[in-house]
Amino acid sequence: MRALDVARGDSDWVRSWRIRLLTLQRRYPEALALRAEMPDRIDTLEYQTGPRALVLADLYRLMDDDARARPLYGRALPEAQARLSLLAYSPMKSSFVWGHVAAAQLGLGRTDQALASIAKSQALAAQSGNNFFGPWIGELNAALYARAGRADLSVPLLTEALAMPCGRFYTPALLWLDPAWDPIRQDPAFQALLQKYARYKPAVVY
Repeated sequence: MRALDVARGDSDWVRSWRIRLLTLQRRYPEALALRAEMPDRIDTLEYQTGPRALVLADLYRLMDDDARARPLYGRALPEAQARLSLLAYSPMKSSFVWGHVAAAQLGLGRTDQALASIAKSQALAAQSGNNFFGPWIGELNAALYARAGRADLSVPLLTEALAMPCGRFYTPALLWLDPAWDPIRQDPAFQALLQKYARYKPAVVY
C-alpha cells in the first residue's frame, strides 16, 4: 500500500495513521508494536483514538487473542469513562469517547450496555451539528454495531457516512479492506453496499 510509504514521521498523528494502514493490511503485530511505543495522554489524538489500552485490546482481538485483549478492555473502560467528565463541555468530543466506552463494553461481553453507549455517541454527534467529524463518528459507530452483529443498525449508518460529501475519512474502497466489517460481511444489506460501490473495489484485497 503506497499510503504506508508516505505516512512516515515521529509525530503521534502520523504514527496513528500508520497503525490504521497496517491494520487495513491485517499486519496486526506490527501495528501493535507501533502503538505500544506511543504515549498515553488526553489530547487531540487521544479523544479520537481512545486510551492506549483500548487500541491494544482491539488489535489483540483482531489477532483472536482474547486472553490478552479482555484484561486490556477491562483497563480501558474506566479510563474512557473518566474522560467523559473531562470532555463533557464538547458534545462532539464526548461522542468519540462514548464510542470508546462502547468498544470496551463489547470487548467485555456487555453487549446491551454497548448498544446504549453507541446510541449515546450518535445522539451527541447529532447534537454537536459538526458536519466535518459527524460522518467519521457515524462510520466508527457503524463499525461498533457490526462488532455487535447488528447489521440492521450498522449498514444504514455506514451508508449515510459514505454518502456525505464532507468528512472523507472513509472511502468506499475500505469496504473491502477494513476488518471492521468482517462480522457482517456476508449480510445481504452489506453485500448490497458492496455492489453499489463495486467500481471502487481495490485491485488488492488483504
